[in-house]
Amino acid sequence: NNYTVLIRANNGAGEGAAAMIIVRTLEAVPTVSPQNLNVTSNTPTSITVCFKFPEGSTQNGLITSFNVTLDGYPFNTESQTISIPITSTVYPLTGSMCSDVTNLEEYNEYNISSIVLVNSAGVGPSSPSIKVQTLETVPALPTNLNSTNITSTSFCVTFNPPINITQNGPITSYTITYQGELFNTTEYNITVSVNTVVYPLTESS
Repeated sequence: NNYTVLIRANNGAGEGAAAMIIVRTLEAVPTVSPQNLNVTSNTPTSITVCFKFPEGSTQNGLITSFNVTLDGYPFNTESQTISIPITSTVYPLTGSMCSDVTNLEEYNEYNISSIVLVNSAGVGPSSPSIKVQTLETVPALPTNLNSTNITSTSFCVTFNPPINITQNGPITSYTITYQGELFNTTEYNITVSVNTVVYPLTESS
């Protein structure tokens, strides 16, 4: 904070003119966490974090960034902290701020354990934790395709689910399409339902 200091000399005739100096106190760490936290999922690989800046007197200096700490399930389980810069030079900051956190895994639950404000003196207190899930996207290719039990009129196709991190959401069914090259050239489609809520699917699922 800036303080204006006036100093006057006094004698028997009265009070003299004032000499003035402006003193700015040093910054201290923010004392209140971000307020009204809201986190939404916009795409399969990103979330948007929104919050309201706390009372100006609790910011205790120019806020230069905020840190988001999160960990995922079932992928990206190791905790990571992402620093998001704030380029505004306004002090104190007012209103709300929103920013995207990108490069996340598709259809993954993230526990945002901490959002903190940062100034030159250090890191402020943490906001309450909140959970969010990124959106689904289409799955990758099934794996380990193989044909067995081949006869003159039939065959069996076996396969495994896509690699777990590329399933990008619960697998609900498979569509099998087949068509003859020389004869029986009609295209046929078979839908095979998946009767399990396990995510991600494994070979044994």
